[in-house]
Amino acid sequence: MAIRGCNSELFIYLQAYFVTIATILGTGILGLPVMLSRSGLYPFLVTFVIDAFVQSLLVCFFVDLLQRAVVAQHQYQGEESMPLNAMLEEDIALVSDDDDGSSNVQFTGAIMKGKMLHIREIPVVQTPNLHLLGKLFLGCGLSQAFDVIIILQFIALLICYALAGSEAFAQLIGIHHFYVIPVFVWVLTLAIVFALQLIKSVVSFLTFIKGTLLLGTAAVTFYVGLTVAETVSNDFASCWSSISHGNCVVNTMPYTFEKIAFKKKQISKYHAAVQAGLWTCVLLNIIWCWTVLEIVPQTVAKECAAESARLRLHVNSTAREESSYTCVGEMSLESAAAKGEISTIPLTKLLKRDHPHFTWVAILIQVFILVSISVSYLTIGTALHHTLSGIVQTVIVKKHRTSSDKSKVNKKSTGEWCMRTVISLAAFALVFAVAMMDPEGFIDILEKLVSFTLNAEVGLFIFLMLVFSKRGSYRNLEIPLPTPRFISYLVFFLPLFFNFAVFFDIYDTTMSIIYPQHYQTSLVINTTTEPPDSTFSMFATITDTNITDTNITGTNITGSFSTPGHWPNLENSTVLPA
Repeated sequence: MAIRGCNSELFIYLQAYFVTIATILGTGILGLPVMLSRSGLYPFLVTFVIDAFVQSLLVCFFVDLLQRAVVAQHQYQGEESMPLNAMLEEDIALVSDDDDGSSNVQFTGAIMKGKMLHIREIPVVQTPNLHLLGKLFLGCGLSQAFDVIIILQFIALLICYALAGSEAFAQLIGIHHFYVIPVFVWVLTLAIVFALQLIKSVVSFLTFIKGTLLLGTAAVTFYVGLTVAETVSNDFASCWSSISHGNCVVNTMPYTFEKIAFKKKQISKYHAAVQAGLWTCVLLNIIWCWTVLEIVPQTVAKECAAESARLRLHVNSTAREESSYTCVGEMSLESAAAKGEISTIPLTKLLKRDHPHFTWVAILIQVFILVSISVSYLTIGTALHHTLSGIVQTVIVKKHRTSSDKSKVNKKSTGEWCMRTVISLAAFALVFAVAMMDPEGFIDILEKLVSFTLNAEVGLFIFLMLVFSKRGSYRNLEIPLPTPRFISYLVFFLPLFFNFAVFFDIYDTTMSIIYPQHYQTSLVINTTTEPPDSTFSMFATITDTNITDTNITGTNITGSFSTPGHWPNLENSTVLPA
């Protein structure tokens, strides 16, 4: 498919921009606020901004790598004899793995230095995909390991979206999310596998709606947060809890890159579109996390303190009677993390309970989450389908590499289509099975499996690709938009940063296994004297019971509460309210 005309070209760049947003605003919007129960706002800002700059640097390198993947296929297909000493403008027929297979993407641009090819001898070149990158720039063994970790990463992300999406739908319609998982997963899966062309257009439109909803939702919710002014605790010892949840935007870049013309100006605009999408998401994520922290208590102890104060205000000031209430801190970020909930669950509950005149804001948040998760599932699902199709294409279409077989490339065999469909459906079936077996595993999967695979992908495999793509037989490849030399030296910063995150993930997971902290605080509050002149006591015990609903509301209270992991110190303690 040749990209012609200003309108078509603008649409391609807008699509790259919105797909980038859809990729990053998935788990970040849902999971980051929950993990901030430990770190707070300021430590999050420090690590998140550092992570954003590293991701931006990674995008620069990956654009370079995608160009090299196109050019390197000439050499890979046996054109090493072409001398690299003169620029050649030629058309490269790129085999696209779109569902219909009706057309090829046409890249035009400076490809290699060498003598003129016969005009009819147009080499067949695959569109870049993650599998192809591994095959070209990683050796045997590493390439297969890269395929495995990419597929595992996509599946883990899709499991998170399946769980989060079902929770959002279930909260809106009032049923348990376990029964929503099958409908959510399979409706979107069938759309990805059998209506991919339609999905690519719909995702851009829905992402625009998603971004608009987020801006409106964040603005209104932030206004509500200013009226609540929840106290935020900052702990720099937990600052790395947010950095391990950054989304690797490069995973969706191959299937948006295939749509642009292979020329310097067009690639430069594409690069700018992806960078703009990345930094838009950084800003939106910061605003959203700040908003949630302004409304939702970080810890169970904080929420129970607030509820105890509200309970005290409701005691009859003229009667001496004892009232007892068990506080479990359901509407806190810490509780949401323990239960595997997305951050909007406690947020919408608090808005409906404490601010009934802002019920419409809670509904707006729920609608935003529904659109957001659906778009993210479609985006990552498309990337998974694109990668699996690339693997199938590499296995089956080897005979179509020569120019004499170009007519055969345009006609996809029924067997190839069936194989791509079956493999993709099998991968999505695994997503469905895991989601059904662990319907409350959103945070665990996000914090451990997704984070580990994302960081390992960049810290090891993509770093090696970037190094190997400029060495050996690939040293003299000419591309339209190479990375500036002063930036190229920063490539060695990538393994330091992302491998540190890998080791942090391993350490954090190991410590959580050795020293499990899956406890809930159960506070029995007894009011036995006349308020407001007298005091009351709160007796804290450690339980592992399930959290139940509560209708008690609360405000701030002065008192001393220990942090998670030291809750036994609360036992039989007395807290004096102001």
